[in-house]
Amino acid sequence: EITREVPWNSAGTSTAPYVGKPCVATLASVLRGMARAVHGLRASSGLPLGGILGAVGKDFGFITFMQQQGVAFDVLGFHNYPKSYENILVTDPWYGTGGAFTQLAYFGKPVHLNEFNCGDIYLSTYENREGATNTEACLRGLAKQLKAIRTQTTANVEWVHFYELLDEPTKSGPEAVFGMMYNLTTPKVHLLLASAFAGGSLTAAERQALTSRGLLTD
Repeated sequence: EITREVPWNSAGTSTAPYVGKPCVATLASVLRGMARAVHGLRASSGLPLGGILGAVGKDFGFITFMQQQGVAFDVLGFHNYPKSYENILVTDPWYGTGGAFTQLAYFGKPVHLNEFNCGDIYLSTYENREGATNTEACLRGLAKQLKAIRTQTTANVEWVHFYELLDEPTKSGPEAVFGMMYNLTTPKVHLLLASAFAGGSLTAAERQALTSRGLLTD
């Protein structure tokens, strides 16, 4: 409904497209109430509660507009699926001056990449099979982006949350194959790569699966 009022990736950092739009105004009211409830409960209970407000794409003006409407949040969410052949997400100027992470840092909030994987999964030719062309490109793209995220100092990135743990073969299209594992007993190389960046323990064979592809050094 909102994209009928403000087409996706059309606003950039501007708040003007959101002004006077009924659906956006309704959402702002709902989010403002939710934020007040969360922060009120935090104050009364002492529990470490907070709110996350998220952006998808490059319409960071949406976040600014929500702030102007009194929507308080504690963490900035970012949902992104970069394809292997796209620029480094951290610095890609398509997202605005300085790249995506400069735009995220502007708000002065901790950042959670709260839905992340390679965008190659959306290709109709994606095979979801080790050794296959697009599956291997997906892995290279993930390694490229994760290295840049790990070494950047622009935004305060607290976590990168991969979508998702398991394939869902009952679904159709890309939604069936986003898993880091084929099933609970069969991990993909994607899981090994994520584990390596997360500081997990890998067997010699699992390390070799990454180093033989040139994704990471031993």
